[in-house]
Amino acid sequence: MPPGAAAPHLAPAVSSSFDGISEAGCSGCGVPPDPNAATSGTEIVELVNTFIQVTDTTGAVLCGGGVTLNRLLRSTDSLTDPRVQFDNVHQRFSLAVTVAPASNSATPAMWVAASDSADACGTWRVYRLTFSGDPFPAGTFLDFPMLGQDTNALLISTRNFTPHNGRNFTVYGLPKTTIYAGNPVSFKTFNVDSLTAPVTNAGQPMISSPVSFFLAAVPGTGYRLFRLTNSGGSGATLTKVTINSFFKAPTREANQPGTTSTIDSSDGNILASPYFDGTSIWFTHDFDLVGFPTVRYGAVNVSTNTVATAAAFHSATSDDFNPSLAVAIIRDLTTKLLAAENRSRNAEEG
Repeated sequence: MPPGAAAPHLAPAVSSSFDGISEAGCSGCGVPPDPNAATSGTEIVELVNTFIQVTDTTGAVLCGGGVTLNRLLRSTDSLTDPRVQFDNVHQRFSLAVTVAPASNSATPAMWVAASDSADACGTWRVYRLTFSGDPFPAGTFLDFPMLGQDTNALLISTRNFTPHNGRNFTVYGLPKTTIYAGNPVSFKTFNVDSLTAPVTNAGQPMISSPVSFFLAAVPGTGYRLFRLTNSGGSGATLTKVTINSFFKAPTREANQPGTTSTIDSSDGNILASPYFDGTSIWFTHDFDLVGFPTVRYGAVNVSTNTVATAAAFHSATSDDFNPSLAVAIIRDLTTKLLAAENRSRNAEEG
């Protein structure tokens, strides 16, 4: 493989390590477990299929122990594919989990919930969202929900399977002001061409943006950038820009050391939420590089609708797959550097 391996010393140091939810005694964990987690800085919420557990940052279990999502939501639905995140502006956790349809006549549905505070052991606002019409015929399974956010909206995308082997993709936004208040919610869903990831705004606190973003990686083409107005609420619109940057989807599954069993290397889609830093949307996904499943990462400039990409891999013989990333905005450091420069200039002038 060509040069470009990611240097191991660039990885962040691990400050704390402990076991998450244990399969033993977890009747709701299921297979595959679909683990997902988010932190407020003091609490960590972990979801494993239909089980939720809260710990502190040392691993001590809070809330008197974990419970099933069915208990949290007060639902008997068959639940799967949970996602959770933390809003560091409004200090709330939010989660989404899809409903496996009980029959081909069942109304497509998924659950969305938001905590009333930064304490996940407290009360939550819960919504059972239902869908109808095209592209949601009865019995449709809203598969692989992806969850993101900006300061104004919870952003969700799904890959939908209909009872008659049809498949389509949708995105939508939920205004936070409505969800957090527990008010009735009205939103508009939008059809998109392929699996499309909601974009999360970066920053501590999270930065604002004039619109909400979604991003799709498209083998053979490049990227599709979507802009959603009005946080997905009444009168929302979705626009699309195609950005050419050719790549091929992985041509084989990822090998594992010491076994002939392989792991799905995906079909080149973005599988983890990209991040917006105020100028660019940073993303990562798998692609084919001279026969190897390899990580491609990059940034889409939302002002110019252009993209810059690079490859990252462990070694010249490695298979690299299931990538994700996060973005930090170090605004305080920039301010301090500018202040130091000004002080230096003042000293020279004095």
